[in-house]
Amino acid sequence: MFTFVIGLAVLLLGGYFYGKFCERVFHPDRRTTPAYAMADGVNYVPMKKWKNALIELLNIAGTGPVLGPIQGILFGPIAFVLIPVGCVLGGAVHDYFSGMLSLRNKGEQMPGLMKRFMGNGVFQIYNVFVCLLMFLVGVVFVYTPGDMLAGSVFGFTTSFTDASTGETTTVKLGVVGSIYEDLWAPAKEALKEEGIDLEIVQFSDYVTPNNALANGEIDLNAFQHRIYLQSEVENYGYEIQAIGNTFIIPLNLYSDKVSSVDELKDGDTVAIPDDLTNGGRALKVLESAGLITLKADAGFSPTVDDIETYNTKIQIEELKANVIPSSLPDVTAAVVNGNYALDFGLKTEEAIYKDSVLDEEQYWNLIAARTADLKDPTKVDVYKKVVAAFQSDATEKVFHDDFGGYFIKVGWDQDLFSEAQ
Repeated sequence: MFTFVIGLAVLLLGGYFYGKFCERVFHPDRRTTPAYAMADGVNYVPMKKWKNALIELLNIAGTGPVLGPIQGILFGPIAFVLIPVGCVLGGAVHDYFSGMLSLRNKGEQMPGLMKRFMGNGVFQIYNVFVCLLMFLVGVVFVYTPGDMLAGSVFGFTTSFTDASTGETTTVKLGVVGSIYEDLWAPAKEALKEEGIDLEIVQFSDYVTPNNALANGEIDLNAFQHRIYLQSEVENYGYEIQAIGNTFIIPLNLYSDKVSSVDELKDGDTVAIPDDLTNGGRALKVLESAGLITLKADAGFSPTVDDIETYNTKIQIEELKANVIPSSLPDVTAAVVNGNYALDFGLKTEEAIYKDSVLDEEQYWNLIAARTADLKDPTKVDVYKKVVAAFQSDATEKVFHDDFGGYFIKVGWDQDLFSEAQ
């Protein structure tokens, strides 16, 4: 979130101030554009401002919706800063100066301008350079979906190398939320000494990581608790299972409008996650807070239909877990998943009610692997090192020093590999 805000500031402030500088350099005037001065109904056609703006928007967007996410995957959150910097210093300036040069040269396009002002030699070099760029863009468009098909459709993976060669072994770990970068930093560093490169792969929702793991796009994931994994296996038939426990995190109730549960009144809206497991846990939090009473025969993961009594006649709104923090201004209160609360900058002391049920094993978070991989001794040996690297004093120190004990280690004494085999 921090890098996103910086990137937005770069885009807005850089565009404004650097734009002013570019105008002073070029001295734009109010001359008639070629579209009017040379109007012929074919190559030079006057258009309304909104049409012109739409075309420019499409030109600016270009491959951005494709290349932007790719940069995010390759370089992480820093892409939020690098892309706006490139837009301000490169893309926007190029578009502006290209347009102004064309305007002052009877609508001539860039190749013609290069030949006229730089000479035929530079013009030929320019053509080669443009062809190279087009080739590279084409490679990106082909390679990225091809790599996805190789992993998810055909099941090919290059994550592991022969340990006897001494080469680095890469393990792709799927997570949800940038906070996991910090939580896994000590383990990532320790695993380097073991010849293991732990590659953190970010996902934006809870649905994709298990699918990616089952399809071989990643090797492990660490984002979910036991009951959620169980429901995913039951619903989708995934052959994946837990190989290590990580921590438990509270599911707290937050609000921008009230400072305590007692201030909630009839008609107020309370948001909860819309998936069964987190939604069920959220309802238990609301019951513990005294807002509702669940039916005695409600299952482990109750639904809204299992509410017997509304002690306060609140309106419960089910939303995607990842959008709930940003929806706080639109509701009275919301039960927010811990990782999203941290990503959004919500502190535990700001919660109007804190989750008090932390000893239930079904809510323990875990590291998951494909069941088939646990039959391969080489992979099992690597995975054991990954689990051991996380279940360390260094990780626990991050829990306490960086996050004030928000994360609580649980089940580190359990050997889930023995249970898996």
